[in-house]
Amino acid sequence: MRKITIEMACSINGLIATEDGNEDFLSYRGWEIMLEFLKEYDVLIWGRKTWEAILSWGEDYPNDLKEIDIIILSETNKQQNEFSNVTYCSSIENCLKVCEKN
Repeated sequence: MRKITIEMACSINGLIATEDGNEDFLSYRGWEIMLEFLKEYDVLIWGRKTWEAILSWGEDYPNDLKEIDIIILSETNKQQNEFSNVTYCSSIENCLKVCEKN
């Protein structure tokens, strides 16, 4: 059985973004620390809005993640996937099934 670890980046008040979606409290150094941290794990699971935010930051950010298996949790069918390391799942149960296959 696999061990599941959950980590979450957020501001001191527990938010991951402001109401308008701004993440200006996140630093590039924080990004670098997260990338180093991810080397210890098999898969990264993000919500669709987080993934869309990462994509909006520029192509360097998704390129930094190309060696990491990523699952995007999304109930919508807007799954334009140009990344071979990214899988879209519509539920937590579906995510777990994908994780079991890897």
